[in-house]
Amino acid sequence: MKQALVTSGVILAYVLITQYGRRRYAWHKWVPPLLAIPAIGVGYLRAAPMTAADLVLYGFGVAIGAAFGVLATRSTRLERDASTLRIYTRCGIAFAVTWLVALGSRVAFVAAVQDDAAFRQGVATFMRIHHIGRDTIAPTFVLIALTMFTIRLAALALKVRQLPASVTAQARPAVRAS
Repeated sequence: MKQALVTSGVILAYVLITQYGRRRYAWHKWVPPLLAIPAIGVGYLRAAPMTAADLVLYGFGVAIGAAFGVLATRSTRLERDASTLRIYTRCGIAFAVTWLVALGSRVAFVAAVQDDAAFRQGVATFMRIHHIGRDTIAPTFVLIALTMFTIRLAALALKVRQLPASVTAQARPAVRAS
């Protein structure tokens, strides 16, 4: 439980510190995540079990991460400053809540498995019936977080390309990232 709390807390703190509020969108700010995502992926997923059942669970993790990634993207606004033409992201409460729910559900799952005998038994039965190994759970949560971050990163990069090169009096300065 402690590891789940620490890992989720570190991810949430990093995301909120670097993304919450109005932040300049610049590629040099995206280089660390672009390097970290594959490194974390390799580090966590190198020894992940790879049976057919495990891969199905990982697929569900990627789907969940993609859904949260879409929500995180939709809760991020892009805007071009009229005077400097620099691009900014703006993330508010909906963005923070999206990440809190995504990471909080991981902590809640771990807590329920540890503290609720009926839930633990239900999870064990499900995993036994579907031939899913215990060592598949952590990589699934890693895939959720990595997919969520990657989807948002890619979607924002695409949206930035759609922003007008300049802001005119008739143009809307903010574009909702979706």
